[in-house]
Amino acid sequence: MADAGSTSIRLAQLLQQLPQWLRWTSWLTLLVVTYLALVPGGPSLPQLPSDKMEHALAFFTLLALFDLAYPARSLWRLKIPALLAYGVLIEVGQSVSPGRYPELMDVVADAAGIIAYLPVRWLLRRYLLPAFRPALAGIRSGGPRQS
Repeated sequence: MADAGSTSIRLAQLLQQLPQWLRWTSWLTLLVVTYLALVPGGPSLPQLPSDKMEHALAFFTLLALFDLAYPARSLWRLKIPALLAYGVLIEVGQSVSPGRYPELMDVVADAAGIIAYLPVRWLLRRYLLPAFRPALAGIRSGGPRQS
């Protein structure tokens, strides 16, 4: 049976690998969202009651993934402006995609998803992430001391 020290080290090692996994997931999600937004005629996936809810959910998810994957990057100077620009580019792309039509309200829904993430981010940073700091500190310092 593993002792608490080795469990803490394993948890810390998994947490250190998490940003790399999140980076891959972030970019893959961005590619999937781009495809779904630009495919002619729209996707044949189960849909939410409103396409605006789909936009908000997609941008909430994208911001959450990129924010967790790149914690050192500025939320306000990089992540949010980049995702808003991406939302505008999606609408431009839809203007040349057969069967797709750009809508200004889609960009508003994108922004709503981004705004909805902000209190979740605060809660994560305030309550959840501090719980993992002891495990991360253990791996950085070489693990718990053996006596």
